[in-house]
Amino acid sequence: MSDQEVINKPAVISVFNDVEQAIAKFEEANEKLVFDLTTTKGMKEARSHIYTMRKAKGMAGTIKDEKKADLLAECKVIQDDYNKIIAKLDSMIVVQMAPIKVIEDAEAERLAKIAEEKRLEEEEAERLRLVEIEQQRVEAAEILAEANRIKEAIEEKAKEKADKLAREREKFEAEKKAEQDAKDREAKAKEEAEAKAVKDAADLAAKVEQDKKDAEAKAAKEKQDALDEQKRIADRKAKEIADKYQKEQADKDEAAKVEAARVADEEHRAKINNEIHKSLLDASFGDEVARQVTQALVDNEIKHVTINY
Repeated sequence: MSDQEVINKPAVISVFNDVEQAIAKFEEANEKLVFDLTTTKGMKEARSHIYTMRKAKGMAGTIKDEKKADLLAECKVIQDDYNKIIAKLDSMIVVQMAPIKVIEDAEAERLAKIAEEKRLEEEEAERLRLVEIEQQRVEAAEILAEANRIKEAIEEKAKEKADKLAREREKFEAEKKAEQDAKDREAKAKEEAEAKAVKDAADLAAKVEQDKKDAEAKAAKEKQDALDEQKRIADRKAKEIADKYQKEQADKDEAAKVEAARVADEEHRAKINNEIHKSLLDASFGDEVARQVTQALVDNEIKHVTINY
C-alpha cells in the first residue's frame, strides 16, 4: 500500500461513520439478545432485528454508490488534466529527441552494416568449412575403399592358406589312418604269429613227448635238456617278435606326435603373424610395410622386440 493510499483511506472510510456506529450497536445487541424462536413474538422480534441490520446494509450501499459517482467524476477531471500535461511533455520530448534519433539511427545503420558484413564473412567461412568437410569425406571414402580392397586381398590369402592347411591336415589324417591300419595289420600278424608260436610250441611239445615215448632208451637228463632248449628257443623267438613290434609302434607314435606338433605350431604361428599384420593395418600402416614389419618380427630382425607365440 502506497503512502498516498494510507493518507487518503480515513477520509474515504469516514463516509461510513453512521453505518459503523450502527454496526457497533448491532454487535453489542447481538451479544445480549436471545430470541425465543419457538414463539410468534420471539420469531417477530428476530425478523425485526434482522430487517434493521439489512436497512443498515442498504444505507451503506447507497452511500457507496453516491461517493463512488463523485469520485469517478473527480477522477475523470484528473485524467483529462493528466492527458493534457503528458501531450505537452511528449511534444517537447519529440523536438529534443529529433537530433538524438538521427544520431541513433545512423549508429544503428552502422552497426547493422557491420553485422551484415560479419554475417557474410561467417557464411563464407561456413561455406569453406563445408567444402573442406566434403573433401575430407571424399578422401575418407577413398581411403576406406582402399582399406577394403587390402582387407579383401588379405582375407583371400588367408583363405588360400587355410585351404592349404586343411588339405595338409586331411593328408596328415589320411596318412595317420594308413599308419593305424598298418599297425592293426601288424598287431593282427603278431597275434597270428604268437598263436602260431603257441601252436608250434604245442606241436613241438607233443613231438617231444612222442619222441620221449619212442626213445625210452635215452636218458632222462637228455630228454629234459632237449625240452628246456626248445622252450628257451620258443621264448626267445616270441620275445624278439614282441620287442620288435613295440619298438616299431613307439617309433611311429613318436613320429606322429612330432608331425602333429609341427602342424599345430605352424598354424598357431600363422595365426599370430596374421593378427600382427592386421594390427599394423589398423594402425594405418600400408599393406607392404605391414608385411615387411611382420616378416622382420618373424625373423627376429628388430632389436628388443620378440613375438610371444
